[in-house]
Amino acid sequence: MKIWIDIVNSPHVLFFKPLIEELYKRGHYVSITAREYAHTTELLEEFNIPFTLIGAHAGSHIFKKLVDVLNRGNKLIAYAKDKNFDVALTFNSPSMVLAAKMLRIPSMVFMDYEYQPLNHLTFRLCDTVVTPAVFPDEHLAKYGAVKKCVKYDGLKEHVYLSNFEPTPNFLESLGIDTDKIIVVARPPATMALYHHFRNDIFYDVVNYLLKDKNIHIIAIPRSEEQRLTLKSMTTANLMILERAIDGRNLLYYSDVVVSAGGTMNREAAVLGVPAYTVFKGKIGAVDRYLIELGRITPITTLEDAQQIRREKNHRKSFLGNANLKSELANLIFGNL
Repeated sequence: MKIWIDIVNSPHVLFFKPLIEELYKRGHYVSITAREYAHTTELLEEFNIPFTLIGAHAGSHIFKKLVDVLNRGNKLIAYAKDKNFDVALTFNSPSMVLAAKMLRIPSMVFMDYEYQPLNHLTFRLCDTVVTPAVFPDEHLAKYGAVKKCVKYDGLKEHVYLSNFEPTPNFLESLGIDTDKIIVVARPPATMALYHHFRNDIFYDVVNYLLKDKNIHIIAIPRSEEQRLTLKSMTTANLMILERAIDGRNLLYYSDVVVSAGGTMNREAAVLGVPAYTVFKGKIGAVDRYLIELGRITPITTLEDAQQIRREKNHRKSFLGNANLKSELANLIFGNL
């Protein structure tokens, strides 16, 4: 079969990489398009995944985003119209779903956050929606996707973390003092449609933790503005990543994760690293599930930051579904 995958955000590279390998193993042809955003293209290049670059992130303004959906959709139509694809796969790319609809290519949308506003568009236009089992049915009904939804047992992070083998001496190769408590910090996704509000608590918590000289913080900014904000806070125990690195190894060898977004906290939770969320939006069902398991802890005030663990995390308790990659590959073909 000829399969088209559109990748529009950094975590989606990690999600699709093992699926692409599985599809190739089964003898299928895979063609990939990508959008320039965060570390998406860097990761594709690092993993030697061939792709065609089409478009870039349109910024945080909602009108520009909607115009970009149409503009990029037109470019994707031009890209795909003569390629005779059998199916189009994406993790919530509205431009691809729109293009696939116009070209009459069956489309499959993966999603794990029920409060993403673009679900209204992607869920209605696609042929199949694929979500974790905990994704609320009422939101599928809200988006007109009850009859077209297929659920799987697990989290999207299981797809690329279940068979993860940590690289020895990874932190040492970055020049990091592993005797200190390693905290990975990720600012909010301020350019996303679901995050249209201020979230200063993240920087407050980072400043609070920097006062402890036994803590070494590794910050991963999403934008140049965030990078500059973090640089204004620079101390000897704060490192700001300037390039994409293997986030799985970074999280595995860290002791604590503090993030204002979802994916990195879920990755930490799966790997058995204490995760603290300072996300101020609506907490999705997947994160609520991990909060109930005690693998993610919400931080809503600076006073809450006092409960952040300040100790080395030598014992990792993995949460996984090692078969999910094969299950999703079977699911893709079982629903065409």
